[in-house]
Amino acid sequence: MKVLIGNHLSDEERADVQSAVPGARICLTTERAAVLREIADAEAYVPGPFDAELLAAAPALRWVHYMWAGLDGALFPELVESGVTVTNSAGVFAVPMAEHALALMLAFARGLHLCARRSPERLWHAEGARHAVASTVTELNGLRVIAVRSRPRTPDGCADTIYGPDGLWDALAQCDYVLISCALTPATRGLIGADELAHVKASAVLVNVARGAIVDEAALIAALKSGKLGGAGLDVTAQEPLPADSPLWTMENVVISPHVSGSSPRTRERQLALVRENLRRWAAGEPLLNIVNKHAGY
Repeated sequence: MKVLIGNHLSDEERADVQSAVPGARICLTTERAAVLREIADAEAYVPGPFDAELLAAAPALRWVHYMWAGLDGALFPELVESGVTVTNSAGVFAVPMAEHALALMLAFARGLHLCARRSPERLWHAEGARHAVASTVTELNGLRVIAVRSRPRTPDGCADTIYGPDGLWDALAQCDYVLISCALTPATRGLIGADELAHVKASAVLVNVARGAIVDEAALIAALKSGKLGGAGLDVTAQEPLPADSPLWTMENVVISPHVSGSSPRTRERQLALVRENLRRWAAGEPLLNIVNKHAGY
């Protein structure tokens, strides 16, 4: 069994991965020309560069594992229609993304988005300035969790209520915070547009840690400017980096972070642990973790 890995691994990391499949031949390269050569007899591939040309050069390929979770742009048509199994790293980024989403929510709940943009004079010494911040603060404690899923299920303790896609507007109308964490697919591109934002409370805050294209950015800006939306915490935007002339930069009710919600000093450890476990399963003929529905996009 040959496994091609198109990522840099230290000697220690390579030995760790090899320990999961002692009998396999592990090949490491990040150069496209070398990948094109080595993929010819590889059964498993961890990209690295990957496209239709490389897939066509890989007659023995049976499994591809992506080191990231969102596969928009990675599931090219030839791969979708092939018999190659695809897995991703869903769950690897869950902890840092959840903490980042909570941080953005707390920034608004505690008025930190206002404090960060104000000078000492405006924050402490201008008449009514302190009250202007104090009057906005709230608590997250006691919030109900409402979820919208493509395949709704009975609430299991993570959410109090779970809607299907047809319940999106009903869910939005109840929320103080709208958290977007779904995959970007043809079905979710532009999912939150002007009609959806019209159903959200004027005091609500939208938090996006998924993909910028899920939100109609022009509609978002319009809602923020008009007061139809209370604020936005954005780790992702439609264009990245967000252009310097975007009005989002200067809005006091917007907090922007540079697509770092999945970042953590433990990310690499978790990525490689999943690679190692799936390689073990592949070699043992056991079901793989995180098999992707290639046609659905996640």
